[in-house]
Amino acid sequence: MGILNLLITAFLLGSGAGTPAFDNPRVAWHYNTGAVIMCSPAVANIDNAYPGSEIVIGNTVGEVLCFSSDGALIWSQSFKEPLGFLHPAIADIDEDGIPEVLIHSRREDNQGCLFCLNNDGTERWRLNTQNYWRNVGLTIANIDTVGTPEILVGSSNGTVYCVNSSGVIKWTYSTGSFIDAPAVANIDEQGTPEVLFGSSDGKLYCLDSEGNLEWETWLDIPIHDNVIADIDLDGKPEIIVSARQLFDNSILYCVKSDGSIKWSKEIITYNASGLSMAAIDDINNDSYPEIVVFSNSYTDSKDSIFALQDDGDSARVVWVAGAADWIGGSSTIPVIYDLDGNGVKEVIWEGTEYLRIYDGSDGGVLYENTDLYSPTAHEHPAIADIDGDGHADIITIYRNSEIAVLKCDDWIECRDQFSCYTYHITNINDDLSVPRIEPNLWETHNSWLSQGFLPYGTIIVRPDQSDSVLPDSTREYTLMVINRTDSSDVINISASGTKPEWKREIYDSTGTDTLCDTNGDGVPDIDSLSPDDTARILVKITPPSDALYGDTDTTIVTGSLSHDPTVRDHATLTTTVERLVSVNIEPPSSDSTQPGETVRYYLWVRNEGNSTDCIDITATSSWDTKIFDCTGIDTLTDTDGDGIQDVGTVIPGEAKSIFIDVTPPQDVLLGEVDTAVVYARSSIDTSVSDSVSLITKVYGDIGVIIEPDTSDSTYPQEMIEYQLYVTNVGKYLDVVDIETMHTEEWDFSLVDRQGNELCDTDGDGRIDVGSLETGETTLIKFEVTPPPSLRAGLEDTSVIYAISSLDTARMDSAAVTTRIRRIVDIVLETDVPSDSVAPLETIFYPFRVINLGNGDDTVDLSISDASQGWEYVIYKDDVALEDHNNNTIPDVIVPMYGEEELQLKVTPPLTVAYTEDTVKLTGISSVDTSVRDSLLFITVVRASPSISIEPDMEGYLYTGETKEYVLTVSCGNIGDTISLSPTPLPDGWVGALYYEGEEMEDINGDGLLDLGYLSSFEERNITFKVTAPELIGYTSDIDVASVVSAYSILYPPLSDSAVITTHLRIGLDIYNYESPFKEKTTFVFSLPHSGDVNLVIYNRVGERVKRLVREEHYNRGIHTEPWDGTNDNGERASPGVYIYVFEVTKDDGGTDRLIKKTILQK
Repeated sequence: MGILNLLITAFLLGSGAGTPAFDNPRVAWHYNTGAVIMCSPAVANIDNAYPGSEIVIGNTVGEVLCFSSDGALIWSQSFKEPLGFLHPAIADIDEDGIPEVLIHSRREDNQGCLFCLNNDGTERWRLNTQNYWRNVGLTIANIDTVGTPEILVGSSNGTVYCVNSSGVIKWTYSTGSFIDAPAVANIDEQGTPEVLFGSSDGKLYCLDSEGNLEWETWLDIPIHDNVIADIDLDGKPEIIVSARQLFDNSILYCVKSDGSIKWSKEIITYNASGLSMAAIDDINNDSYPEIVVFSNSYTDSKDSIFALQDDGDSARVVWVAGAADWIGGSSTIPVIYDLDGNGVKEVIWEGTEYLRIYDGSDGGVLYENTDLYSPTAHEHPAIADIDGDGHADIITIYRNSEIAVLKCDDWIECRDQFSCYTYHITNINDDLSVPRIEPNLWETHNSWLSQGFLPYGTIIVRPDQSDSVLPDSTREYTLMVINRTDSSDVINISASGTKPEWKREIYDSTGTDTLCDTNGDGVPDIDSLSPDDTARILVKITPPSDALYGDTDTTIVTGSLSHDPTVRDHATLTTTVERLVSVNIEPPSSDSTQPGETVRYYLWVRNEGNSTDCIDITATSSWDTKIFDCTGIDTLTDTDGDGIQDVGTVIPGEAKSIFIDVTPPQDVLLGEVDTAVVYARSSIDTSVSDSVSLITKVYGDIGVIIEPDTSDSTYPQEMIEYQLYVTNVGKYLDVVDIETMHTEEWDFSLVDRQGNELCDTDGDGRIDVGSLETGETTLIKFEVTPPPSLRAGLEDTSVIYAISSLDTARMDSAAVTTRIRRIVDIVLETDVPSDSVAPLETIFYPFRVINLGNGDDTVDLSISDASQGWEYVIYKDDVALEDHNNNTIPDVIVPMYGEEELQLKVTPPLTVAYTEDTVKLTGISSVDTSVRDSLLFITVVRASPSISIEPDMEGYLYTGETKEYVLTVSCGNIGDTISLSPTPLPDGWVGALYYEGEEMEDINGDGLLDLGYLSSFEERNITFKVTAPELIGYTSDIDVASVVSAYSILYPPLSDSAVITTHLRIGLDIYNYESPFKEKTTFVFSLPHSGDVNLVIYNRVGERVKRLVREEHYNRGIHTEPWDGTNDNGERASPGVYIYVFEVTKDDGGTDRLIKKTILQK
């Protein structure tokens, strides 16, 4: 091999190449299942008859197969699922000590099922999930924390199913769009766990343990998978969501436990095909978890494994590694384990071309096998020690249709199971039982799809952390303390290494109470931590205020068993002081000067940051300005070559002085003021600066100033006061006159500081402020009172002039602007606050909305305290009010000082009781919603007695049968006493009324059956039982009707009735009575259809004796024909047995015949 090839190979294989752990892996065995495998294997010891763990897999012809650790087929079952099986899971779901296999299928006919198999492969139960094509896994968890665990599974029919251990649905939740495997965790750390799942409708759903929606978050594109971990190490879980839009982009979302989005990260921005479920663990040993996903596109060159890390409000890419997968839409999933035990975990991934093992530190390829490839959908390899040899094994797919085991004697130990599709270690115990209350994964392992496990027999304190902080600020670190021993103990917490001038505090999980010594051994501790329990502690590190940039503190926090301090672990917290950039320039100053004369200001500049800085100085002014150094002689120079004057290098805390000279021009107007702004700016961070203002005034021979221009607002007829300052800026004593220009309709006055009106002190006919010395300033007050009824927003500007008495050409002015404020006031009035109405009758209440404000107002009209079933509508000019300001409340626009006439329509429901309703109508200003007024409208529902019995009914009976008709009796909106009476039935028929199983009686002797008192709208069911005659001869009535009437006792003559019609079902039959007979007998026959009848009597030798009926037409019904015992000749027949033949030729065709016998006695 040439040098170039060696370099290329080294680059491809990465930093772990050339080590035994990745030079020596071998395929220990592989088994051809005879069909493509598109699911992940499940691994667990499900049958103690075989050594090691078993492997369960499904294929695309509907077979489930179980293999021993050495590759022998233990059992297989075919369920003829045409699209095959998906992602098995193993757990003891019925808590009988024997594990079950759960596996989900898919079918083209939308009849995919969730199967539960015994550990020998026989079917225990199945549940139709109507899954078609989705590769949907399942989740096992005890979500209600009682009894046996639940199984959760999504489906392509848009439903998530929660199933108990017997296969009975506990609840379902439908989104109408495809749903993948749910994740389960107690993300709010209150009560029972939550169920989280994404849907192709673009939403992430969070349900409580009973299937009720807690929140949903819209993520815009179809969601496929979600996992849970604490990715920012704040002690709270986040949900990492994989979402993709075919032919567009694939996006990874980080969602907080309350459903808010923390960040989103585009993985592939165009032509995306798939994005896998995330695997999470600290793969590069930097104490922070990484998120590992695979994403592919319809452009093969973009297929890659991505490792990302949380970066506050976004995610940063740690590394990207190539991966080949040519199946569009596939989302093959990476898994994580530290195979060689060097602290850097490996990423194991299988696609359509090969299985690769990537270095977790940089994504370099450590191992590749081109015989290990799969058709790719959502599957991933499993990591487990299947044969108990103390070395991890990779269980994966070999050439699409075979299950294979990849072994290496240099790989370290791991668990003997990998038993759930959404695999995290805490959801299935080592004995395959499911925890009643699952520990928070993010507090123990903080991983997903990672086979890492915690050592036993020790205390674990994690994670190591590093961060930065500003001086005199506090950095908080959350540490997890895990008891991995087999007994409860007090965990002592100590800390060392903190710098003396730094502050260190250790708090319990609340973050407010410092950790205390509970067992009296002088060391703060965590009181009684049970085996496998986790506790949080909060460590606060604070550097001193004078800490310099780059100062570093290393604090070591140690946890140890109180009864055996040698059992311990520690976490290292490294805190570095951040750069603080801060500058200060002081003091602001003011002075005065003559035109063309210079005034000097003294300033000092201080570095208040924690690193040496070169501070630039600039100044802005409309006058000539110069900057001098501390000598006051030399102007500032540019010492750092950035083109800006500076004070040179300034160490933290040091101050340097400078001088600023300001010179006004010769032709400047007297009284003019200049404000020079001097800036001190850091050269480390030019956004950090400070400034001071230097105010310089100019005086002359004669001059006056009045200031400031000002503005304010007030209400109509409400006086407002403005303070103005008049200054003599001349060299001589001067009397300053005051004049105003203002609107005539407004009231104005000028007063001095004490409130006295200004007067003319020098007798020149103009009011003045009196005489002012040079530079003297006096205060005057300008009082403004607007007239009434002005519209809000109206403005008036008055101009006040100050005029020198020495030279009236010397003057100054100030503008005073007054704006009318908005008055918001509304009143609701009505002349009809109450009335009465019958049920379902409408009444209109007139009322007025009055606007007492000085601007138009849109008044919302809100109805509250409304009774259920009542209708309330507000009308204006017979048109229902609309919502004009889009706040869902009807409103009316009322002009300023105006009113609107409206009506409130009130309609009670039909079933309202005799009662009183009070509704509150509130008018709310849309200008100021705190301004409102209300009316109460009282509506009395009048008594409306009524009774009802229903429905009319119809039924059919055979002879001797009884039919029950259930009738409902009710009364109106006021109670009533009700009695009942049915009309009699014909002879042979029996009818009776029953209530609550007992026959009703006439208790008070009024001839009616008493039902008793019914309260308003009460309904009672009564039963009318009708019994048909025992024999058809007992009646000639085959259609009978009875009217059951209900009568009001309290409000006669109110009544109602129901008609009950009963039809007797009759067949073709005939008999005679009496029989035997001596003198005469009667033949009774029934006809279900009309037709021609023949009835002939024969003796025992077949000779005709008597033709009773000959071709006579009879209608449907019951008929009789007598025989006096004579023959056709009128002679008495001899005693003996006689045969009679009854024959009917039906109108619609066909002939029926009956033959019977009778006996004539002597």
